[in-house]
Amino acid sequence: MGRISPNIKEDAKVTVLGSVVGEGIAHPLVGDMWKTKRISATVLRVAPGINRWVISLDANPEIEFEVSAGRMKYVSVTNNNLNNENNNVPEEPIISEPETSISSDSEQNEEETRVSNRNEVLWTNADVTIDSRRVGRSYSDVPIVHISDIEHASPRQFFERFLPVEYIMSTVISSTNEHARASERLWKDLTWMEFMRFIGILTIMTYVQCSDICDYWSTVPDTDGVALEFSQYMSHRRFRDIVKYLKLTDVPMDDDDPFHFAQKFHNAFNENLAKAITPGSFLCIDESMCQWMGKIDKGPFQRKIPKKPHPIGCEFKTVADARVNLLVQLDPCEPPEHANKKKFSEYSATIATMLRLTEPWFNSGRTIIADSWFGSVNACTTLYKHGFYSILQLKKRHYWPKNIPHDITDALGSAYGSFVSRTGKFDDVDLTLCSIRNRKNIVLLVNCSTTNLKTEITKIYKGTW
Repeated sequence: MGRISPNIKEDAKVTVLGSVVGEGIAHPLVGDMWKTKRISATVLRVAPGINRWVISLDANPEIEFEVSAGRMKYVSVTNNNLNNENNNVPEEPIISEPETSISSDSEQNEEETRVSNRNEVLWTNADVTIDSRRVGRSYSDVPIVHISDIEHASPRQFFERFLPVEYIMSTVISSTNEHARASERLWKDLTWMEFMRFIGILTIMTYVQCSDICDYWSTVPDTDGVALEFSQYMSHRRFRDIVKYLKLTDVPMDDDDPFHFAQKFHNAFNENLAKAITPGSFLCIDESMCQWMGKIDKGPFQRKIPKKPHPIGCEFKTVADARVNLLVQLDPCEPPEHANKKKFSEYSATIATMLRLTEPWFNSGRTIIADSWFGSVNACTTLYKHGFYSILQLKKRHYWPKNIPHDITDALGSAYGSFVSRTGKFDDVDLTLCSIRNRKNIVLLVNCSTTNLKTEITKIYKGTW
């Protein structure tokens, strides 16, 4: 049951789902999608019981029935309602049907319909036929990896190009040796080649699962079906010692910052990625899990998210080139008390994350694509003011995000592929809001692109056509 509005009282205008009313009444009014359509009604009086009211449908006032307040959605009184009451003109019943006829014919006269909204954006039903991204730019649609003689480059050259090699050699290796020498008198200094073998062993461990870490150094072929014999590259004891003394930074320990041990390395990693890759025109922001394999100690930000493919690990917000799926920046998820000390903390946590991830490409005119965790009117306008177009998905939880009309999906037709598009302006930024009927209704908020009808739509579902 939803949250009960304190505005529900006698003579209040509300809406209820067709499933509450029943098929016999709802189906003739709203058609085949009667279970999910909302129908307007008027509250008549209090009914026996806790938070129960008697209502009548505006489409058929003679029918009265009892409904719990939690199943009703309060609708604010509009100017049209007030005028109808003053002039004693019967009010036209409001039924959740498509509010505009969308056509690709640019010569068709469009009737602008104002949509009631409880916030600062006045949304207007309209077709959108101009793509504002048609501007000159200094980059191509396809990303570029900056490697000399790339056509003949080896896998190792690609791997090392994505690592902050200079930082690792000057800071990581030297700090690790310094830390180890303070505890091990006979410590043999770690070298670049040995460090690369160490990284290679960790990488293989993520692909080959063994029940015990010692099995990776076993010479017995039937040990979990593998005989990797890592001892030919590095002894087990040496591997454990490197794990024990590994230092990713030369900054002294800070008890107030649990991520201090990797913050400088993380910054160097992101700076190197920004130089190694020039992304194309589309960037996708999402979240990623760095899986914990149980081979070394847990990190300070280990999380458990059961719905993820790898539910246990360190969570990162990431941005990738949408055409070739290359990660180009990472931002670790930290507790709020530490995240508030990071860059762009004057914005909300979600917007600050998006700005940190996209900072290397401010004012480039690229298009940011993100799911509903990032989607909001404020995010869309903030990205625009930092030189980005955006296509953000929206999702209704208890309520729609701020400045989104509550009836954006109710106005959809019953046929798959039907859609409604609306335009509005917030903080001097032109916005387009579009809802699409699918298996799950899709709502997109954009400051670019078009909503022209096409004769054919290609849909990709879980990676398949």
